[in-house]
Amino acid sequence: MTLNVQLLTMGAMIVGGWYLGMANDTFRRFQPLWKKSRILTYLFEIAFWLIQIAVLFYVLYRINYGEIRFYYFVALAFGFALYIAVFQTMYKKMLNLIINFVKKLLFILYKLFIAPIIYLTKFIFRLLFRIVRAVLSLVHAIGKRLLPEKIYKFIAKNVATYSTIVNTLYKKLSAFKRK
Repeated sequence: MTLNVQLLTMGAMIVGGWYLGMANDTFRRFQPLWKKSRILTYLFEIAFWLIQIAVLFYVLYRINYGEIRFYYFVALAFGFALYIAVFQTMYKKMLNLIINFVKKLLFILYKLFIAPIIYLTKFIFRLLFRIVRAVLSLVHAIGKRLLPEKIYKFIAKNVATYSTIVNTLYKKLSAFKRK
């Protein structure tokens, strides 16, 4: 291996350490999203470090065909320490700005595209529910006058049962809407 390749590899490992610091801070910033689940925490932690190892080894493989030397690890640690000492606070501020920008952008897109669809769907269901209720009350009013009293009482008794079912479904639907 020539001196030029070794210096290039050292520089790549220093940049790799810097990248490792940035990736680690980014991963730690999003970690509270899955912190409640132990299984997800372990799974994402293992996946994160395996991906970082694969990325760094890929860089090493592209530069010097995967030869590993001790001073490459020293260069990696130096790049990581350089990131921690010089760039970490600036990167965390920039990361938070980007995350807040993306949150606001997604909120605006939600308000522009998703919320009107949800509002329209709710409006259509409410309208259909009112139409069905109006038709049923009309049928009830006509049926009360036209049907014999015995048949009307039988139907009224069954309607009470169906009313209980409808009320239960309505309560569950209302609870679902609140979520």
